[in-house]
Amino acid sequence: MYIGKLVQPKRAISDEDDEQAHEDPTRNPIIHFMHSTQGHEYLIDKTLEQEQGLTFDVFREEEPTQEERILEEGEEGFEEQ
Repeated sequence: MYIGKLVQPKRAISDEDDEQAHEDPTRNPIIHFMHSTQGHEYLIDKTLEQEQGLTFDVFREEEPTQEERILEEGEEGFEEQ
């Protein structure tokens, strides 16, 4: 088992930069692995990009099915609550 945190990718900074300059808002968040159980230590301090593997699928919100979706006013079948 391993534990990671969703973080914004970092970029190089200089002494003149502000406290937010290290974050790269042009890139998608990544997972930075920080802890693991025995046997998975090789993952500690490694990162995973969104385009790699299936891990990021757990962060995707599924579109509600037609039955689950809350109808908006004006849509057929809308009932005032």
